Amino acid sequence: MTTTEFIPVSQKIYEEISDLKGSNRVFDEVIANLVEQAKKGSGL
Repeated sequence: MTTTEFIPVSQKIYEEISDLKGSNRVFDEVIANLVEQAKKGSGL
């Protein structure tokens, strides 16, 4: 199931996430990876 939500971020963070995304991934994949890293203790 896909949900469209709007998450406000600064221009700088948007650009950093875009850099992580590259041209072969979607934002969902990048954010899912960041969440997984945070759960493993390397973040939040």
